[in-house]
Amino acid sequence: MKPIYAFFALVLSVFTFASTPILIQTSITDVFVDGTAQRTGSITMRIEGDFLPGETISQSQPLYVRLTWDKNAVLGQTLVDPEHGRPVDLYLEARGDSPIADNLPESAVQLVRAVAGERELWLRFSEPASSWMDTDDDGNGDSAPTEINPVDLTINSEGVLTNNHYSESGFDFSGSAHVDTYAHFGCDTRIADTVLAMNYEAEGCGTLGLTGIDSLQFFDVLAFSTGVEPGDPGSPEAASAGNLDPATCEIDGGVDAGAYSLQPVDFSNDFVFARGVDENRLGTSILVTGETVSRRPVTLTNRVFGDLSPNTVTWTINGRTLWRQGSTIRYRFFRPGDYTVTATTTNVNGLTATAEQVITISPRH
Repeated sequence: MKPIYAFFALVLSVFTFASTPILIQTSITDVFVDGTAQRTGSITMRIEGDFLPGETISQSQPLYVRLTWDKNAVLGQTLVDPEHGRPVDLYLEARGDSPIADNLPESAVQLVRAVAGERELWLRFSEPASSWMDTDDDGNGDSAPTEINPVDLTINSEGVLTNNHYSESGFDFSGSAHVDTYAHFGCDTRIADTVLAMNYEAEGCGTLGLTGIDSLQFFDVLAFSTGVEPGDPGSPEAASAGNLDPATCEIDGGVDAGAYSLQPVDFSNDFVFARGVDENRLGTSILVTGETVSRRPVTLTNRVFGDLSPNTVTWTINGRTLWRQGSTIRYRFFRPGDYTVTATTTNVNGLTATAEQVITISPRH
């Protein structure tokens, strides 16, 4: 009977430590093939289990996940750089009945590197997935996500809300250059943008085609351990910014992943997040936050899609141009009624787009 027991023990150990794939889900947007700041589609990682069981993941021994772009594309804007930015704490969205544990540190998953001119970005996982979920409703992490209680992590998101427990504990995205506050939620709720602006014409190295499979932009995902603590020499956070060599279209410097240990994390599903077109486009919409009540301030935000080059915004209300400019303004409507708000955006490439929205203001009680 001993061989049989040994066989079952082996089977049990295999199932105990079997990893669960991280499912990649994307949206695909059109990008201008000669653009230098084109917004791509979103990339969502759906986690339905412990993706690295039996391995230690901690603040001092994190797991790094690298996303790499093809077609010689590079990032057109910096979100986090090794010299001037601290990591951005990313939002974990529980998609089932079990919530994220209250005691899960806000630094559990972070964007630690996204530098203009580089062909990759880096995420850092500092807490094992087995401690993410609170199934006992006691505030403590006691299990990993599951198929019926998955967790989503989205890159290239705009205005992602924190979990309630993060807001209550003062969880803050202040390390990001893209921070805003939604006052109408009744608390100091922060949002952080992880919007990707891609450069397809970096020093003439862009090669995004327009026909067949070449019109689609793919990315690759790999997981690593570094053997050094975050921020120490040799870590993704500490490597100097990479420089593009126009003669070879290769990146000089940046992160040397060849010194890292590849980890057996399985990423599956979609790896396309952009489609090349030969027309540059600019799209906008208006987001209204705050109580739409007379004499109370509301926040008007002009959201830009497509070409994300630097821009100017002009606002009008019922045809009257406001002296305030910028992507976000605060305004008080002193009388109840319907107001037509427009935001006209003009970017450095001469593209113009106008968004319009009617806002109904109620009497103040």
